[in-house]
Amino acid sequence: MKHSTKLLLFIVGGFATLFVVVVVVGVIWVSRGGSGVMQQALHAAADGKRLGALIEARACVDTAFARHARREGLSIMGSAAEHVFIRGCLDASRPTPSLCDSVPPPIEIMRAASWASRACRDRGFDDVYCPGIAQELSAYCGRKRVT
Repeated sequence: MKHSTKLLLFIVGGFATLFVVVVVVGVIWVSRGGSGVMQQALHAAADGKRLGALIEARACVDTAFARHARREGLSIMGSAAEHVFIRGCLDASRPTPSLCDSVPPPIEIMRAASWASRACRDRGFDDVYCPGIAQELSAYCGRKRVT
């Protein structure tokens, strides 16, 4: 076998081994609770559903922004918890008339993204995680338009 072929096989084998190790470590980390990430997300989802059963959709949005103002969502994991909270809340809530009238559908990606950024600026937020809250509202409105 040529030297270049051996070298190529060695490099490909090294990457394959590295990939397997990363996957195994990831599976072990998630199965052990992901350092509380899974528990945090499950807790946020349950909180959202519980609150949503009592209020209208507009109150879910206001509550999500209020939680964001406490700066809990200023990380990737905190943002994920905010997403599952507002999704659970909106899905369990009573519809609010005209809530979705000015919300662009999520399929219009650029329009929805600029709307989400503007919604955050209007509420005094300028961090990168805030638009995710508004994007969840856009997704909710998109689901409501389909049904």
